Amino acid sequence: MSVEEKEKSQKDAVLSAFGKDNAIQYLLEITTDLPSASGMHRDAVIRIRVEIDTDPPEGACFQRAGGLNPSPYRVRLYDEPSMLAGKIHAVLCRDFRNHAKGRDFFDYIWYLQRGVGVNLYHLQKRMEQSGKWAPETLLTLSGLKELLEARFRDVDYDQARADVTRFLNRGDRSNLSLWDSDFFTDLTARYLRSDDAADHCPASPEPSLR
Repeated sequence: MSVEEKEKSQKDAVLSAFGKDNAIQYLLEITTDLPSASGMHRDAVIRIRVEIDTDPPEGACFQRAGGLNPSPYRVRLYDEPSMLAGKIHAVLCRDFRNHAKGRDFFDYIWYLQRGVGVNLYHLQKRMEQSGKWAPETLLTLSGLKELLEARFRDVDYDQARADVTRFLNRGDRSNLSLWDSDFFTDLTARYLRSDDAADHCPASPEPSLR
């Protein structure tokens, strides 16, 4: 396996690198005993992007999770309200050459469907770090909804749908026809809520693996 650091045009606290290996049969053992099921040649190069935030913003809450494959493990993760904060930050602040990433909007709906509340404090700290929010101003749920409503009016939904379509099977693509400003604004007004438990989360100085 080789590791190659990604060169960025703009330096920030998130370090990015690619791990590459052409031993696809070893990676496929994680999920299947039939390497041919992937439809990829066994010598195809697998590239996995790893990002490490060396200066994570304050206010995230954490949870522990374990699994058995490929071997027993336990990891420390952001909880869902903190991950939703990160996703809303992407919806509001991601600079992608003025194009919306449909994946951000698809994931945003996924969190609302699960009834996840947003960690407002962590979101504010993320926005402060990005230079999108003044530290002396408190971010409220009503203020956040106004920001999202303004963002939804500026989205190119044809481009957003095109971005996410390639990741979905045919059945999941049918709902994309609903995407427009009114649809996202209505969902936000009805389903977005804050997560009160986030007020009691201890700060963590540890870098986060994203």
